[in-house]
Amino acid sequence: MTKHPSKPVTEDEKALIDIDLSILGSSEELYDEYTKQIRKEYSFVTKGLYTKGRGAMLKEFLSKEYIYETDYFKDLFEERARENIAREYYALMS
Repeated sequence: MTKHPSKPVTEDEKALIDIDLSILGSSEELYDEYTKQIRKEYSFVTKGLYTKGRGAMLKEFLSKEYIYETDYFKDLFEERARENIAREYYALMS
């Protein structure tokens, strides 16, 4: 279920996905550290391919009506997650 994008159906699946995505709504500093770790994990991927793939994923998140599936996580993280993702996307595409 934690491969993105995913299609959770049950409430448990929705909660699991939201927990997995909670990092997206963290503080700017924590999110930036998270993105550094993601890039490190994919260090074997060329910069061009990484930018293309990561950019597409970020754009997909931003195009959704909601990033989070549950009201709890929407209320807690939706706004900050959108800010973090948009900031990363524009930095990546610059």
